[in-house]
Amino acid sequence: MARPLRDTIDITDFDMYRPCAHCGSPDCDPDQMELWVGHLVSCHGYKVVKDAPPSRDGSRPRTITLNLVGWPGNVRFKANDRVIVRAGVLRRELVGRKGTVVGWDPSTAQFHVSFAEQPTYGIMEPADLVAAPSSM
Repeated sequence: MARPLRDTIDITDFDMYRPCAHCGSPDCDPDQMELWVGHLVSCHGYKVVKDAPPSRDGSRPRTITLNLVGWPGNVRFKANDRVIVRAGVLRRELVGRKGTVVGWDPSTAQFHVSFAEQPTYGIMEPADLVAAPSSM
């Protein structure tokens, strides 16, 4: 199954560096917390609800808690909507695949879609996606 966005996430400056699990972005670096949070807010639709500073002795990391709120405005799909890739997309290996909407880029109006198998994510035009039946 495609990896949906969680309702609440905690990130810390003790976390290991890895590309974003939803879209592959390199912006998920614990040494650059503001950049990481900015990515989660702008692309994946999260809102910061808590920013706890680290302990003075360094035993507890800075922890930022984010809640999923989605994207502003009249966006065709919402976070975690199930979709199917239409025929005719440039990335032919994605045609007919079922996935989960996990991001949206306001500057291009493209959606980030998570898939269960390789490739595990794709950036898709809105016209390339149709809502999947609710029985998926």
